Amino acid sequence: MVYKILLIALITFVTTIKSDVLLVLILFLTLLLLLFYNPKIKAQLLEVILILLAIFFTAFISTFFEDNILYNIIRDSWYLLKPVLIIFAAYFIISKIQDKLFLFKAIIYVGIFTAIIHLINVLPIVIEGGRRISEIRGSSGRGNILEVFSLTFLFFNRENRFFKSKYLKYAVYALLILSVLLYFSRTMLLLVFVISFSMKGYLKITNRSLRYIAVSLISIISIFAYINTLDLSADSPGINGFLYKVKIAPSEIFETEIDINDPRDLWDHFRAYEAIKAIELSKKEGIRAVIFGNGLGSLVDLDLKVKLSGEELQYIPIIHNGYVFIFFKAGLVGLFLYLLLLLKLYLNIYHSNLNDKYIFTRRLLSTIGIYYLLTSFVITGIYNPSDICLILLGGALFLESYFKKLEKVK
Repeated sequence: MVYKILLIALITFVTTIKSDVLLVLILFLTLLLLLFYNPKIKAQLLEVILILLAIFFTAFISTFFEDNILYNIIRDSWYLLKPVLIIFAAYFIISKIQDKLFLFKAIIYVGIFTAIIHLINVLPIVIEGGRRISEIRGSSGRGNILEVFSLTFLFFNRENRFFKSKYLKYAVYALLILSVLLYFSRTMLLLVFVISFSMKGYLKITNRSLRYIAVSLISIISIFAYINTLDLSADSPGINGFLYKVKIAPSEIFETEIDINDPRDLWDHFRAYEAIKAIELSKKEGIRAVIFGNGLGSLVDLDLKVKLSGEELQYIPIIHNGYVFIFFKAGLVGLFLYLLLLLKLYLNIYHSNLNDKYIFTRRLLSTIGIYYLLTSFVITGIYNPSDICLILLGGALFLESYFKKLEKVK
């Protein structure tokens, strides 16, 4: 029971409460429990941890060539090491829970809880009408990937283990789908389809999967083409405001020509702008910064002051684009290591045909790799501070070896 409570607390503090202080407390309690046990670390976990530590130490070594402030160095150290700690904590906690499916039950139940809270907050605003999407999201929440995985795990639960009544299960489906839709999050909607495709094994490179991917890409391109014919504005209320955000999604990440004197153009393409400034600064620092990064505590100079999280800032430690963030801190070496990690996770989809639970877990690991491949463009990927996937990754790394060993025993 202690470990189940620890797991639920870890999920809650990482994804919902988002408190570093409480998270440190959970990790400290996990460390204390570790003192009484000698957990066996399997190869898959060791590979993931070593790659993340290699990224950290590349940035750490680069720090000695810079004049970075100690506070910023400590902050970046926590930011880069947090994924390692959460993955290992989740791995250990799941290893001590007798019910090996409890990880998925916890995700489903916490996801239902957060969906209920979200709908209580958002439905009155939506029913009221006349509000811009940014105002709705600012009042009720900007997204919760936990609910996407909760919906996915429930959908792939063929044996209906979690709800005895199929009507209750359908009601939970409706609850989660409505909540996901009312976040008005482009990333969440895309990930619903990507995660579902991946968990079905359709992102394994085969003739059939290539056909599915081709049809999906044609559909997405057609939707974008249609939306681009519409006269949309960021100030439009309701669904038109959301469609405007969909319309500018590609340029928001990849735009290179940005008028910083136009507040609307700068804000619409701010993620691209901060990435451009980070790359420019690394190039300016020279070949060492390009290869090994600017180190822990390095700051991106935006060349202007912008209001972020209620503060006027010109120098920022973290940017949205995870690939550029890693490049800025740990250079091309760090970026190569990160891509290697994502590739290793993705390749889990090419599994041996053992039991269904083993296949499901391998697909989950591959899905996490694909998830980070996509989200690294917009929400810093594996370094997203409120990412449920870190817990899933730690748990899945243990379950993969557990179910494989279970099959061999049979």
